[in-house]
Amino acid sequence: MKSIIKIKFHDMRNLEFRGVQYQLLQMAQDIKTPGASSFIEDFRSSFQEMCQHFDSGLQDSPDRIVHNIHEERSSFYYRCRAVAKAAASHPNPTAREAGQKLWSIFQKFPSSARINQLQAYGMIGRLVNNARSIGEDALECCGCKVWIDELDRINQSFLQADAERNYARGHRELKQNLHLRDRCTEAFDLIATFAKFQAAQGDISCARFIDSANAMLKDKKMHMAQRRSSKGNSSEIKYLPVVI
Repeated sequence: MKSIIKIKFHDMRNLEFRGVQYQLLQMAQDIKTPGASSFIEDFRSSFQEMCQHFDSGLQDSPDRIVHNIHEERSSFYYRCRAVAKAAASHPNPTAREAGQKLWSIFQKFPSSARINQLQAYGMIGRLVNNARSIGEDALECCGCKVWIDELDRINQSFLQADAERNYARGHRELKQNLHLRDRCTEAFDLIATFAKFQAAQGDISCARFIDSANAMLKDKKMHMAQRRSSKGNSSEIKYLPVVI
């Protein structure tokens, strides 16, 4: 009796799972057997709901919050640079000396436009520490202390927002993605069972569906096995400390 081979859908990444399910759905739509349409429609509905959830995850509230704080931080960073540069020409000699020290520090930290959000957090954290190393009295004297303190506050708020975003993503993966993936798998299993029994009765379209699905799933199983093997045989990875 023809049947569809078993594969560990849970071991697939989200985009990988989405691609496999899409191909299976396209194959299932070629089944012309009476009674198959309700199973196919349930599969299509489950697949579309899963895809909509995956796509909407790119626009969720935690991501927007992190993005907005990152934009605010970048803007404020450039304002701080301008203030430090102006302080380097302060008319008061003592303030000017402090301003020149601060400006020399800023010059070591150029634009953050080409680094990612977390790298920008590290860069600005180092800048703040270096700026405070010249002394709070010096920063106060040149009028820059309040600016450095505010830059530090925004930078720390970014880290908190990023942690909350990661927490939300983790729960979304467990509670929503996996639930919707399971629904999609269950819908496919119903079609697979239907096709199995119809093919045994001589239905050609169901037999073709099983053959097509098995050919694709065999290739996918081989790919997944190679991926696991390459992980197990890879040499020990030495993680270098990230300078942030």
